[in-house]
Amino acid sequence: RGDYVAFLDADDVWSPRKLEEQTTLLESRPEVGMVYGVSCWWYSWTGRDEDNGRDYVEPLGVPAGVPLPPRSLLRPFFVLQKAAIPNPSSMLVRRTVTEAVGGFEEAVPNGHEDQAFVAKVCVHEPILAAERCWDRYRQHPHSLTATIATNGAEFSARAQFLTWLIGYLRAEGVDPRICRALGRQRFWYAHPHMYRLGRRMRRV
Repeated sequence: RGDYVAFLDADDVWSPRKLEEQTTLLESRPEVGMVYGVSCWWYSWTGRDEDNGRDYVEPLGVPAGVPLPPRSLLRPFFVLQKAAIPNPSSMLVRRTVTEAVGGFEEAVPNGHEDQAFVAKVCVHEPILAAERCWDRYRQHPHSLTATIATNGAEFSARAQFLTWLIGYLRAEGVDPRICRALGRQRFWYAHPHMYRLGRRMRRV
């Protein structure tokens, strides 16, 4: 029933003023559909000596503090992968936007629902990125992301997500060059043995 939707993964932590500061930003930028910041990859929560000093914050990778037009983030997020895709716990989205894009996608594999949601918002709405860290992204071996990586399912899951993403972007009339680039990326994820061989050959 509220004006905004915020997400908090079960093992993550918000900073105390996260909602206050993000709400202020959205209220000052009525044209913006979503605001997000950078996340702290949080290892030191364990208190173990070997985890102290491992925490880090990924660079934002996109201009901060200005509304980024619809579709402008698709290339840095998904094609070039040179900008940090928002962690769900760092985002605040207008409820009207969440409803307009249809919420989360059940057709994509576990671990990629958040990226599919971000992609849909990127297509349709201006987004505001901030050089602020509002959440701690807890790292541990039992998280969904770590479990997928451990059981070797990350390549298959990524290929399935890219199949969905390409289909969605084509249906929305997004630049075909982006879809072709994602198609090449999907090929390597769908053929992990060739992907690994290609990496070894590049190192040689």
